[in-house]
Amino acid sequence: MVRRESEPYPSDILAFRPQSLVNLIRQVCGDALPEWCAQVSIKDYSDRKYDKIRADLRKLYQTYSSVWEVRRDEVVLRVMPAESFGLRKEIPDYLKKEGSKGGNIIMHCRALEDFLDVRFRRGWRIRLRW
Repeated sequence: MVRRESEPYPSDILAFRPQSLVNLIRQVCGDALPEWCAQVSIKDYSDRKYDKIRADLRKLYQTYSSVWEVRRDEVVLRVMPAESFGLRKEIPDYLKKEGSKGGNIIMHCRALEDFLDVRFRRGWRIRLRW
């Protein structure tokens, strides 16, 4: 597939691939294309890219729920400052909120729930005024 100069660029550049190359491979391999020749999208790539941090965060939530503070629209992950540096680098930017300091990593609650495919339990907090 050749893009004409007058055509807009595709919205998912990884999904755009030269059809002529696929046709050549198909002639050699038949209809069953090799796995490495499969269609790839940006979403597929990002899902695979973040598999490790997704699994790490899920395990951390399941085994050490005390390090998570779930608020209305944000989640605070409290870890040792030395550990937070590595985690911050691995966590996708769209999940992180401003204000993370030291060992506290602040993230958007809904986006994090979607990313991890979990629903956070919000704790009951009653504030009494005397």
